[in-house]
Amino acid sequence: MQEIFEKEGYPVANEAHLKELKLGAKHWNAWRKLHFAEQPDLSSADLSHLNLSGVNLIGANLCKATLNLANLSGSYLSCANLSGAYLSETNLTKANLSKANLTKADLSFADLTAATLIEADLNRATLIEAILVAANLSFADLNRANLSKANLQDANLSRCILIEAILNHANLRACNFNQAIASEASLREANLIEARLNKADFSFANCIEANFRRASLSKAIFIEANLRGANLRETVLRNTLLGRANLGTTDLTEANATETNFAGVDLIRANLSKAILIQANFQEATLSGANLSRAIATGANFSEADLGEADLTKTDLRQANLSQCDLTRSKIAATNFEGATLSGVCLEDAQLSSTAKLEGITCNFFYLKRNAQDRRPTEGNLLPGEFAQLFHNALETLNLTLHSGVNWSAFAHAVNRLNTLHKSAQLGIQSIENKGDGIILLKLNTSPGTDTVQIQRDFMKVYEEAKQAMETRWQLNTKDTLLGHGGAGHTSPQRESINQLFELLNPILNVKGKERSGVRQTRPSQGAQTNEDTRTQTNADVGTLIRTIMDDLAQRYPNATPAQRVLVSALEIQQAAKRDPAFEAKIVAALTSGSLLITQVFQNNPFVAISLEVVREWFGVSAIASSAQPTASSVASV
Repeated sequence: MQEIFEKEGYPVANEAHLKELKLGAKHWNAWRKLHFAEQPDLSSADLSHLNLSGVNLIGANLCKATLNLANLSGSYLSCANLSGAYLSETNLTKANLSKANLTKADLSFADLTAATLIEADLNRATLIEAILVAANLSFADLNRANLSKANLQDANLSRCILIEAILNHANLRACNFNQAIASEASLREANLIEARLNKADFSFANCIEANFRRASLSKAIFIEANLRGANLRETVLRNTLLGRANLGTTDLTEANATETNFAGVDLIRANLSKAILIQANFQEATLSGANLSRAIATGANFSEADLGEADLTKTDLRQANLSQCDLTRSKIAATNFEGATLSGVCLEDAQLSSTAKLEGITCNFFYLKRNAQDRRPTEGNLLPGEFAQLFHNALETLNLTLHSGVNWSAFAHAVNRLNTLHKSAQLGIQSIENKGDGIILLKLNTSPGTDTVQIQRDFMKVYEEAKQAMETRWQLNTKDTLLGHGGAGHTSPQRESINQLFELLNPILNVKGKERSGVRQTRPSQGAQTNEDTRTQTNADVGTLIRTIMDDLAQRYPNATPAQRVLVSALEIQQAAKRDPAFEAKIVAALTSGSLLITQVFQNNPFVAISLEVVREWFGVSAIASSAQPTASSVASV
């Protein structure tokens, strides 16, 4: 064997030393006392399966030695050269390997429980599924080492170097990682529960779905680290650096992130409920869809942050800076903004609640649309207290968001059901808006003091139940019936639900319309006639506008069903009437007189053919008598 190794250029063991060692650990230790000046040379030796418990191999040369399944428990291997050695499944419990050279050594499945590896060189070593429970690896070099699925519970890894190391699925529970350097390391799905990682460097590390629950990460560095889906519940993140890190969908519930820097961090759909975020920096961070309910963020900086669709229920934002912050479709209920700065904030479709605290806020202006659109006020700044007044005025609007389009029949049923469940809310549809990507925003008028949260829950519950039932029963392929061409006395469920929807568009106006029913249209006052004269449109002008609307709808909704085409046409035309009273008066007059031009426009257009009888229903008029006011409020285009 020795000749083979010499021929292949491998280092070979000293045969005399090998012979002494194979006589047992006790004999070997006695021999070493007598020959303390000799450095044992056991390179490339085959020592597998030997029982060498307690053996003294301090400073020995074991380069490329085979020690798999050997018993080296309690052995002394400090300063030994074990580079390239094969130690798979070796028993090294309580062994002393301080300053040992284990470069490229194979320690997979080895048992190093309570072993001492202080300043050991484990560069590129393989420790897959190795047991290192309570092992001391402080100051060790583990660059590019593979510790996948290794058990390092309670191990001491303080100040060790783990650059580009692989610790995927490793158990690092309660380990000491203080001041360790693990930049570019991979800790995917690693268990770091209750670990101490203070001042550790995890920059550029892959920590996807790692479990850091109750871990301490004070002053740790996670610059550009990927923590997506990680569990950071109850962690301590004081003064932690997280610049440009990815924390999307992470769980930070009850975490302490006081003075932590989240600037530019991705926190999309992250859970920060009950977290302590005092004076934390979220400047330009992305928190869309994040849950910050009950979080304490006093003095925090959210300037230019994206909090779209974030849950801010009972969030403490006293003295916080939210200038230029995007709060589109965010949930604001019992939120404390006392002393906060909100200048330039965007409140598009935000879910507002009267329980929000706005005392002492600073807000010179705000936007009702994203991308700095629809500024309020259009010029200049708000007066002190004016923002709070505008905020509370907006509370009479309830926003409901539906995804993947709307089942109008189920929608009408749900709104009708809400009016039954919440009569005191005096619900009425204010507008229906298409937000793109299949998102439909429904705005409902409510009376002051309405429990909008409960109404929202009830609406979604009833809507989903009705949608499921109706989609199995109703088939939207009875176009003639929908358009008013059906037989006498016959009304399809689809048309019935749409008619019901229009009756719900504004209950107050509807009542007024009923009170006026049967009353002939009166001649307008001289002042009203003068105003009408300035905006006079001929029947041809009215027909042109209707055709323009239909052309536009044909381009915007090429795949709409017949029922949806009828409904969206009604909503769009009524919105045009709302914007232009002169147009409203003219179309009512044309519908009353049965204008041939208007009839042709509704029958012959690229979007949908509608009978004049159906259009009259939209405005509550007939060929005999008409009302100057519609029975339904106008709504924004779908």
